[in-house]
Amino acid sequence: MFDWHPAATDLHDWVSGYWHVVDVGGLHAAEPIRTAPSVGTILTLHTGNSNRCADGTIIPATSVLGPQRGVRTWYSQPGTGLVMAMLTPSGAACLFPALAGCVVDNPVDMAAFVGDRLSTELSQIVFQGRPPRDMVVQLDTWFRLRLAGRRGHDTDLFLAAYPRIIRNGAIAEAASHVGLSVRQLQRISARLTGRSPKELFDIERLRCSVAAIQIGEGDPLAGYADQSHQIRAWRRRLDTTPGAYRRDGPSTIRRSLANPRAGLHYL
Repeated sequence: MFDWHPAATDLHDWVSGYWHVVDVGGLHAAEPIRTAPSVGTILTLHTGNSNRCADGTIIPATSVLGPQRGVRTWYSQPGTGLVMAMLTPSGAACLFPALAGCVVDNPVDMAAFVGDRLSTELSQIVFQGRPPRDMVVQLDTWFRLRLAGRRGHDTDLFLAAYPRIIRNGAIAEAASHVGLSVRQLQRISARLTGRSPKELFDIERLRCSVAAIQIGEGDPLAGYADQSHQIRAWRRRLDTTPGAYRRDGPSTIRRSLANPRAGLHYL
């Protein structure tokens, strides 16, 4: 079962949405589950058995995974169940600014970094057994309260620059827009997200390219100088090419989604 629910409208700049995943019969336990590079930060709250990384590491019951530079491979187990909240870079910068350097490419135990109280609060929301939509309302409320008053000067500068960064990768233009030098913007971005502005743009451009092929809308070449440029980016971060991905097709879990837009991070 795979349910996706959007966050409340007033949270869209901070929280992309929520995913409720249950592999009761172990349908996906025998095959790798691959996720694409992403600029988002994922909070995962396991409600059943935990999934594991390709190297066999079991994911903590409550974990935080920051922006991914490349493909990650996961395996579920019979009885695996989890709720994921996807934070935008802006949301992660406001909610967990001190985590950036620790969670890039690696899932870490949430409690170890944000404290037992906050980790327990989130776990209690998903373990209450309420219908998914009621759970989403509670998660929205939790994030809304956490976001209140969390923005500092550097965070505000990053939030103002970020839309320009991912629109066209014009880092100098984005820095000038908020009254910073390129170097200052790079330092703020690295501190708040664990990624440079250029990396954020590169990863988001690739995500859009993959999404265009997955759902058949948009231009997979958008943002790339030409097809060779696009292919090099795919090979570097996905270890495949657009042609090979079209030919081989998406994974079982990607094809099984009722809402094709809900799981764009699955390959």
